[in-house]
Amino acid sequence: MDIKIKDFTDVNAENEKLLAILDQICRENSLDYFAIAGFLSNAVLNNNFDCLNPGLKIELGLIRDDFDKLSEVINAYAEEYEFKVSTENKKGVPGFQIIITKPYCIENELYKITGNSKIYISVFDFVPDEKAERELYYAQVGSLRSKYNMYVKRYQQKTKKSLKPKEIYKFMRKKIKYNGSWLSQGYEDLLRETTKCKESGYIRRLVPSTSRQVLYEDIFPTKRIKFSDIEINIPNNPGCWIDAKDRYLDDYNLAREGLLADIGRICKENSFEYFAFANLLIGAVHYEDFIPEDFKSAAEIGLIRSEFDKLIGILENNSEKFGFRIITENENGLPTFKCKVQREFTAFNGIMKKNAEIVINAFDFVPDSLPQRKAFFRGIAIKNKLLKKHKDRSVADRIDEHKKILAFASRYDNTSYIRRLLPTWSKLVPYDDIFPVKKVKFRDIELSIPNNYSHWTVKLDDELMERTRTIQKIDLEITKEFDRVCRILDVGYFVCGGTMLGHMRHGGFIPWDDDMDVGMLRADYDRFIAEAPKYLSADFFLQTRESDKKIPYLFSKIRMNETEYITTYNELRDFHKGICLDLFPFDYIPNEKSKQKKFRKKVRKIEKIHNRFCNGQLEKPVYENSVDSFAEFSARFLVETKRLLMHMVPLSLTQKLYIKEATKYNSKAEKLGLTTVASFVPTYTYAKTTDMLPYQDVNFEGITVKALCDMDKFLTMQYGDYMQLPAEHQRVGHDLIRWSISDAMAEKYNIR
Repeated sequence: MDIKIKDFTDVNAENEKLLAILDQICRENSLDYFAIAGFLSNAVLNNNFDCLNPGLKIELGLIRDDFDKLSEVINAYAEEYEFKVSTENKKGVPGFQIIITKPYCIENELYKITGNSKIYISVFDFVPDEKAERELYYAQVGSLRSKYNMYVKRYQQKTKKSLKPKEIYKFMRKKIKYNGSWLSQGYEDLLRETTKCKESGYIRRLVPSTSRQVLYEDIFPTKRIKFSDIEINIPNNPGCWIDAKDRYLDDYNLAREGLLADIGRICKENSFEYFAFANLLIGAVHYEDFIPEDFKSAAEIGLIRSEFDKLIGILENNSEKFGFRIITENENGLPTFKCKVQREFTAFNGIMKKNAEIVINAFDFVPDSLPQRKAFFRGIAIKNKLLKKHKDRSVADRIDEHKKILAFASRYDNTSYIRRLLPTWSKLVPYDDIFPVKKVKFRDIELSIPNNYSHWTVKLDDELMERTRTIQKIDLEITKEFDRVCRILDVGYFVCGGTMLGHMRHGGFIPWDDDMDVGMLRADYDRFIAEAPKYLSADFFLQTRESDKKIPYLFSKIRMNETEYITTYNELRDFHKGICLDLFPFDYIPNEKSKQKKFRKKVRKIEKIHNRFCNGQLEKPVYENSVDSFAEFSARFLVETKRLLMHMVPLSLTQKLYIKEATKYNSKAEKLGLTTVASFVPTYTYAKTTDMLPYQDVNFEGITVKALCDMDKFLTMQYGDYMQLPAEHQRVGHDLIRWSISDAMAEKYNIR
């Protein structure tokens, strides 16, 4: 191992020598090169070659004029410095790059290494400033690049020593002319297109492949940094290329904190009530900070539309004072329906410049009436789709369309519910759950959050944990009864999902989980469903499609009577909602991964159809007010019509279609030698039968249940390192609204 590391160090020393030579040549000829791609990241983050990666590609960039000049002068240095220069690949095809190669031989008493140090130099061209024009330009270049690549392929096939007879026949039929003229013409066409845009604000490598698009001012003037024992050129702002937020997350979060403090101060001075939501809110509740190691999600705050509009005007007027960059339009001048507030900060001792960002969103009032609210949301969705379809219209026309949808979204005032409607939907929340906002400590500042943040996250406090433990006691009583009946019927089952994970990781329930999950092979499942009712105690209810026709589920449950478990999902549905044990059937699936994926898609398609009808068969809403407008009448009429049409298709039919597809391999499992089973609902779970059977008895919270013979293998396959606890903010149960148990049942089963 030591020898390998030494080898890499010696190889990188040779690469460094060639890099120093090229740097000297460029400086002598006033050519302003710059490091790009992975080489740039390594130079800025590590200031050295990666000694464990001798294959690190040294990539440099030059603007077109400097690239052409280097092409003219570089060969004059080749003999002196003993390197080779190539602008073609091995087949002699122009590659739009300069490749400098210098052979080396490293030899000592331990080893001998021979190889080549290489530097790849790419050309960067100016591209149009306007986004629409730029996209069209990229499409034209891309078309020519594809055409040129086709010529290259044909040329390479022509120059091969041997060509298979079938290929010869194929090319003859297409009347392909094997001559270099097509190739050179394609090269000239592509070269002409990539160089036609003169000076602008953006540059990009367009050939042989595209790089990211960067601002000219982020590259030039370049600056020098120490790299190993030499100095090299890097872009003026290497942050335009390097995305390694994980390496400067502390600086990034400190800058975002400063932005939040300034925006909060402006809101306070103008009596605006903003509130954190989404991931910013989750971080504030659980950590009094941003979510740890989260460098991808935006920090978002919201305001009511009227205050949002006023705040944007104030921010724009004070942007110079606070160093803000206010973005409310995209590159084409179209409204984005939100405001990004950015401020520049530096990282890596001032080498790299980046922008910290806070996103400000407008929340609009929405109708109180459920049918009118649905119609309103449908109208927003339709208008959004039309906006996306009208990309070919003029900017002026599209701005008018944006104004119309904005007027439509903000048409209501002072209702009981609010929601971010544009550019995308957020959660629907009651106004009184947001306002008045409350202040909480967030890093070293105060942050405003909703007075009831449960719509976005739940904190595991003592009250919630006590509630969960009480429900878990009821779960155990249901499981004991289920196990008793299974042993009478001599059918197998196994704890699965969160229950199995809890047994292995916590020695019982996952502390924040409040239900039981069990699985059964389809044959055992069908027998249990058919025969269990005559053995089950009257305190329990086996919920199937036959016993409770309105359930939306494609699996079964055992519920305790005289209990209630109301979630956001089942609140408006009419079926038995007692505290329950979930019972999932497992069916045979193909052994091959490719066939499994295809089969899963088919089953999932039918499941989606079933769910669509379930969601359309909600009970008739109770209207709190009479029809007082044509809009309300239309909304109610459409909702009722759709609901009645959906009720014409019984859920038993869609479930039969689902079961027919999901069980298609069960009857031929033995013949095909199938060894894998899966449950498709509510989430996809699969296992090898060799890891399942024979079942074993295990202790779970003081009761005996059946489990797989190899739980470790099953959980590793499903979760990876399943013993690793999730982050604090991910330790959440179901969206429980309320629960209850009758006094009689609580006394009978000693539930306290």
